[in-house]
Amino acid sequence: MTAFLNYGFPFVALALGGCGVYAAHLMSRRFDRQMERSAAERKHRHPAE
Repeated sequence: MTAFLNYGFPFVALALGGCGVYAAHLMSRRFDRQMERSAAERKHRHPAE
């Protein structure tokens, strides 16, 4: 069991880190799209003030 923890932990940490980076990437992309949409709506509502 100790050997499994010693050898397996780096792989588990690496997998969790990769999943976190991927989730953060997806969330940031969705957030960017929301920001673009809200900016477009604002521009559409107030044309050339």
